[in-house]
Amino acid sequence: PEGRWVNGSIGRVIDFDAQQNTVIVRLNSGLTVNVTRFSWDLYKFYYDEDLRQIVSEVTGSFKQLPLRLAWAVTIHKSQGQTFQSVVIDLGAGTFTPGQLYVALSRCTSLKGLKLNTKIMPRHIQIDQRILAFYKSRNLES
Repeated sequence: PEGRWVNGSIGRVIDFDAQQNTVIVRLNSGLTVNVTRFSWDLYKFYYDEDLRQIVSEVTGSFKQLPLRLAWAVTIHKSQGQTFQSVVIDLGAGTFTPGQLYVALSRCTSLKGLKLNTKIMPRHIQIDQRILAFYKSRNLES
């Protein structure tokens, strides 16, 4: 791959270069990368009695652009990122302290924030160590 992108990078396809057979993607970080076709083989391994060693045999091959639709990301995956618009669905609830904060704070403006579920008190989980810290310093609000 050209540029700095890794498994899990998120971006938008902005163009296709037919001559180079590449897809041009602008990552959410602002970096633009050229994504080329990737090829790999699938192997079957077996022990050859005559050779007295493990040998491999190609049983298939694949060619694809290593891209996948990213209609959604988890709250955990979104940590450290910012988005112009987000849709938050807490249907299954939250399961760790700070998760709701992370979800709500990813959007750059309230205008871009959409809640698919009503925020309930059960969605707000507080790390008891943080609460103890605030209490020990009389910082409760």
